[in-house]
Amino acid sequence: MRPNIESVTDLATERPWQHSGQFFGAVAQAGVSRGGVIDPRLYAGTPSGSNQKLPSEGGFLAPPTIAQGIWNGLNADPLALLPRTDSYIVSGESELFPAVAQDSQVAGSLYGGITAYFLSEADQATKSKPKFRGARVEPYEMVALCYGTDKLVSNAGPALGQFLTRAAAAAINHRINQALIEGNGAGQPLGLLNSPCAIQVAKESGQAAATVLPANAAKMWARLHPIARQNAVWLHHTSVETALDTLTTVVRNQADSDNVGGTAPKIYDAEKRTLKGRPMIESDFCSVLGTVGDLILVDLRSYLTGTRGSVEEAMSIHVRFDYGETAFRFKFAVDGQPWLGSAITPSKGSDTLSTVITLQTR
Repeated sequence: MRPNIESVTDLATERPWQHSGQFFGAVAQAGVSRGGVIDPRLYAGTPSGSNQKLPSEGGFLAPPTIAQGIWNGLNADPLALLPRTDSYIVSGESELFPAVAQDSQVAGSLYGGITAYFLSEADQATKSKPKFRGARVEPYEMVALCYGTDKLVSNAGPALGQFLTRAAAAAINHRINQALIEGNGAGQPLGLLNSPCAIQVAKESGQAAATVLPANAAKMWARLHPIARQNAVWLHHTSVETALDTLTTVVRNQADSDNVGGTAPKIYDAEKRTLKGRPMIESDFCSVLGTVGDLILVDLRSYLTGTRGSVEEAMSIHVRFDYGETAFRFKFAVDGQPWLGSAITPSKGSDTLSTVITLQTR
């Protein structure tokens, strides 16, 4: 039986939730009211009212204005990778995107097979056509569940709402970052390190273990496809910074047989946090210094992601009723994979190009 709802219509129509803490407190009060007064705003319309289950189960969806705060937090995090990707909202179970199946640019071929020719008078045009592959994204659901004591939630003010909003955004971003970097594609996104288009650049001959040399960065940059350079970033583990701080290019003589003194301008700028002019983003999910994945050069705009849209936030006062705690649940669905299905052979030369470049273990 649905609890009695307080007949104060102006709360639902004229005075919406002033902050998320106020909403949390109302839910907690609903749990201890035992059929008494319930804030009408908890039932004010389907999006912000109770869920489709029995109200006695104590589940309430957060109003869109409150849940939006978490979504904004996801996009505001400077270390978040998802906002940098080529992202789409998937309304159905999955979405099949037509991706260009290109693995070669030899003889001017683009988009998997389209080629342009110069014609002499009366020559017949040679036909060509693009080649496509299906890139399917099926957003996988992820959940963050946490608890707060009834006393804490009942007395909730703006601070609790602000904390939970920030904490939920940080937790979801943390997990998404892991999946986009090292996900195996089974029930989660296909990460950069497991991508079929990823290129692993060889270390230098005689290179010491756990080091990064100017030649490493230069050769990684050389293998990045030209169209990816404008938006490229370097993902790196914290331990890589110790190697980058000593990254210098010694000036050699014309025959390259001897050092002549001095160093060339550094390709790493610690103050601006750039390497070869492109931004650096630190991530716990990159490998430690000296192993594949410690430094990743990537154009994240070439990585396709699909989401269900915003974050769904809900509360329950019955999941941990016997502990005197309120449960907070945050749900988000995402999937992703690189647009490229393989590395690309350029028109000239044998070194393939890609939008995802890593460095060999050293």
